[in-house]
Amino acid sequence: PRVQLALNVDDIENPGAGGTLNHLGVEVATTAEVVDTTRRLTDAGLPIQVEDGTTCCYAVQDKVWVEAEGTGRWEFYTVLADAGAEAVAETSGSVCCGR
Repeated sequence: PRVQLALNVDDIENPGAGGTLNHLGVEVATTAEVVDTTRRLTDAGLPIQVEDGTTCCYAVQDKVWVEAEGTGRWEFYTVLADAGAEAVAETSGSVCCGR
Protein backbone atom coordinates (compact mmCIF):
# COMPACT_ATOMS: atom_id res chain seq x y z
CA PRO A 1 0.00 0.00 0.00
CA ARG A 2 0.97 3.61 -0.38
CA VAL A 3 2.34 5.07 2.85
CA GLN A 4 1.72 8.73 3.50
CA LEU A 5 3.59 10.53 6.20
CA ALA A 6 1.45 13.12 7.96
CA LEU A 7 3.29 15.86 9.81
CA ASN A 8 1.08 18.06 11.95
CA VAL A 9 2.94 21.04 13.34
CA ASP A 10 0.09 22.91 15.00
CA ASP A 11 -0.16 23.30 18.76
CA ILE A 12 -3.76 22.12 19.12
CA GLU A 13 -3.00 18.61 20.28
CA ASN A 14 0.49 19.01 21.73
CA PRO A 15 0.91 22.59 22.96
CA GLY A 16 4.50 23.72 22.70
CA ALA A 17 5.55 20.61 20.77
CA GLY A 18 5.35 21.96 17.23
CA GLY A 19 7.23 19.93 14.68
CA THR A 20 6.62 16.57 16.33
CA LEU A 21 5.29 13.63 14.35
CA ASN A 22 1.53 13.40 14.76
CA HIS A 23 0.73 10.14 12.97
CA LEU A 24 1.46 7.91 10.00
CA GLY A 25 -1.19 7.19 7.39
CA VAL A 26 -1.68 4.24 5.06
CA GLU A 27 -4.08 4.88 2.21
CA VAL A 28 -5.83 1.82 0.82
CA ALA A 29 -8.02 1.53 -2.26
CA THR A 30 -11.35 0.44 -0.76
CA THR A 31 -13.51 0.42 2.34
CA ALA A 32 -13.24 -3.39 2.31
CA GLU A 33 -9.49 -3.02 2.90
CA VAL A 34 -10.17 -0.68 5.84
CA VAL A 35 -12.59 -3.28 7.25
CA ASP A 36 -9.99 -6.05 6.78
CA THR A 37 -7.38 -3.93 8.55
CA THR A 38 -9.84 -3.21 11.37
CA ARG A 39 -10.42 -6.93 11.78
CA ARG A 40 -6.68 -7.70 11.89
CA LEU A 41 -6.03 -4.97 14.46
CA THR A 42 -8.93 -6.16 16.62
CA ASP A 43 -7.75 -9.77 16.37
CA ALA A 44 -4.32 -8.61 17.54
CA GLY A 45 -5.94 -7.06 20.62
CA LEU A 46 -5.02 -3.49 19.74
CA PRO A 47 -7.32 -0.60 20.69
CA ILE A 48 -8.88 0.97 17.61
CA GLN A 49 -11.12 3.89 16.71
CA VAL A 50 -13.28 3.52 13.59
CA GLU A 51 -14.51 6.56 11.65
CA ASP A 52 -16.86 5.84 8.75
CA GLY A 53 -17.84 8.61 6.35
CA THR A 54 -15.84 11.24 8.20
CA THR A 55 -14.75 14.49 6.57
CA CYS A 56 -11.07 15.20 7.03
CA CYS A 57 -8.28 16.76 5.02
CA TYR A 58 -10.64 17.92 2.24
CA ALA A 59 -12.05 14.43 1.68
CA VAL A 60 -14.77 12.09 2.89
CA GLN A 61 -13.04 9.00 4.26
CA ASP A 62 -13.57 5.66 5.96
CA LYS A 63 -10.74 5.02 8.40
CA VAL A 64 -9.48 3.19 11.43
CA TRP A 65 -6.98 4.55 13.94
CA VAL A 66 -4.63 2.44 16.07
CA GLU A 67 -1.94 3.33 18.56
CA ALA A 68 0.47 0.71 19.76
CA GLU A 69 3.10 1.36 22.38
CA GLY A 70 6.35 2.48 20.81
CA THR A 71 4.98 2.81 17.27
CA GLY A 72 2.94 5.99 17.49
CA ARG A 73 -0.46 6.57 15.93
CA TRP A 74 -1.42 4.99 12.62
CA GLU A 75 -4.36 5.77 10.36
CA PHE A 76 -5.56 3.30 7.71
CA TYR A 77 -8.03 4.99 5.37
CA THR A 78 -9.68 5.18 1.99
CA VAL A 79 -10.91 8.33 0.28
CA LEU A 80 -14.57 8.08 -0.72
CA ALA A 81 -15.01 11.51 -2.30
CA ASP A 82 -13.76 15.07 -2.27
CA ALA A 83 -15.42 17.13 0.46
CA GLY A 84 -17.45 20.08 -0.69
CA ALA A 85 -16.54 23.60 0.37
CA GLU A 86 -19.26 23.58 3.08
CA ALA A 87 -17.92 20.37 4.62
CA VAL A 88 -14.37 21.70 4.63
CA ALA A 89 -15.53 24.94 6.29
CA GLU A 90 -17.38 22.96 8.99
CA THR A 91 -14.26 20.95 9.89
CA SER A 92 -11.67 23.69 9.45
CA GLY A 93 -11.61 24.55 13.15
CA SER A 94 -11.41 20.95 14.31
CA VAL A 95 -8.57 18.52 14.62
CA CYS A 96 -9.69 15.83 12.20
CA CYS A 97 -6.46 14.17 11.18
CA GLY A 98 -4.74 14.68 14.46
CA ARG A 99 -7.09 13.15 16.99
